[in-house]
Amino acid sequence: MTLPASITDQEGLKVLLDVSHVLVQGLPSEETVAGVGAVLRRNLGVVDCRIWIRAADGRSYRLMRAPNEPRPAVEDASHVPGWVTRGAHRDEVTAGVVLRQPLVHDAEPFGVMEARLDLAGAGREGLVRDVLLVVANMLAPLLATVELSEDLAAEVVLRAREIENQRRFTARIVDSLPVSLYVVDRDYRIQAWNTQRETGTQGISREEAIGRTVFEVLTRQPRDLLQKEFEEVFRVG
Repeated sequence: MTLPASITDQEGLKVLLDVSHVLVQGLPSEETVAGVGAVLRRNLGVVDCRIWIRAADGRSYRLMRAPNEPRPAVEDASHVPGWVTRGAHRDEVTAGVVLRQPLVHDAEPFGVMEARLDLAGAGREGLVRDVLLVVANMLAPLLATVELSEDLAAEVVLRAREIENQRRFTARIVDSLPVSLYVVDRDYRIQAWNTQRETGTQGISREEAIGRTVFEVLTRQPRDLLQKEFEEVFRVG
C-alpha cells in the first residue's frame, strides 16, 4: 500500500505506527476499535474522532467509543448509512469541518470513520484526511474477517443443533419400535441400544451397553458365531 505524501513524514508515520500497535493485539473487538479512535483523536489533534461499525443486523450502525468519550446525539446513527453511501467526504459545521471515510472491503461497507476539526486545525485537514484513508484500508479487512468468523461460528452452532435434533428424533423412533434393536460399529462397539433391550429378565440398561463391545454384553452367544454374523453384514452391507 502506497502512503499519501502528506503522511510520509515523521508525524504521519507515528500515527500509523500507534494504530498498528493497537490492531496487532488480535482480531478487532469493540475495545480495539475504540482504541483506534482514541489514538487518532490524540495524535491528530482533532476535536473528536469516532468510528461507526455495522451492527449484526447488517443495516444499522453502532458507535465504538471509549468510556470517557462523549455520547453522540441519538439521531447521528440514522445518518451513518448515508455517510457510507457518499464515500469519502467533508461537511462544514459550526466552527469547523467534519471529514468522513467509509470502511469498505470488497465493495462491502463495514462502517465509517469521522474526524472533527476546529478552525485552528484547518491546516491539518490534508493530513487527517489521508490518515483516515490509510487506517480505513487497514481496519476494513480486519472487520470483514471478524464478521466472516462470526458467520462461520453461527453456522457451526446451527448445524450442530440440527444434527443433535435429528439424533434425538431418530433415537425416539428407535426407542418406540416394538422390537429389540441395537447398533454396532465396525469395531463391534455398541453405539445404540433401544428401550426394548432394557426390558425383561435378560434386559441390560443402556448405560451398561453403549460404548462396550457386543461380545462383552451379549455373553450368552458364542463369540465366534456372533463375530461371523457381524462380519457377513459388514461385508455385504
